[in-house]
Amino acid sequence: MIGGAVAEEGKGAALIERRATAGSLSQQAMGESSGLAEGGVPVASPPRVAVFFVGNKLMLDDGAAAILYEMIAERFDAAPSVRLYDVGCMSLDMLSYVDACDVLITIDAVDSADGVPGTIFRYTPDDLARTQKALSSLHDLRLADLFDTAALLGYRAQGVCFGVQVENRSPSSMAIGLTPEVQAALPRLFEALSAELAGLGVPFIERGTGKPVVGPLPDGYWEGA
Repeated sequence: MIGGAVAEEGKGAALIERRATAGSLSQQAMGESSGLAEGGVPVASPPRVAVFFVGNKLMLDDGAAAILYEMIAERFDAAPSVRLYDVGCMSLDMLSYVDACDVLITIDAVDSADGVPGTIFRYTPDDLARTQKALSSLHDLRLADLFDTAALLGYRAQGVCFGVQVENRSPSSMAIGLTPEVQAALPRLFEALSAELAGLGVPFIERGTGKPVVGPLPDGYWEGA
């Protein structure tokens, strides 16, 4: 498991943990064997991954994850062992996924102390629990809470969270759409998630080409999305 988030300098002051951590998570998640290859060499099973896109499209920036889910659904297919869920909000009904999956990933809108709108964060459930005052989800039930409950039941899974810093966390009325900074951050949020899945050996597949997404997309890829 990783420690805290590590800042990387870059466009939009994105805060993303260094990619070196993806390998260790991949090794932990892919520890079991699914059989033997030619020559009797064990073949690791692909990890079972659930990705929860958390948020409400009717509440401005809180809908960032839901809009990203739609962007992905239009252009990409997930690997067979990966499932994507537009869940709206976290609930204890998701406990079964902690038992059934090797890795759980949440995509969410977050609010950090003095955070720059559009900043991307990567953290674990424990990181979020330790830094509640500095970095918090906009939702009452967080992945950390879900994992705490799951641990009491003996369930085990790896957990990773990606968040985008909101500009307006409490709109005065329902509003569909994102503020400009958060909208502009969605391609970087996709690349963070895509890199995580590729590091686990279960990359997205671009529907138009049938090729796995294992690196950054071309400039302008999302224009008009």
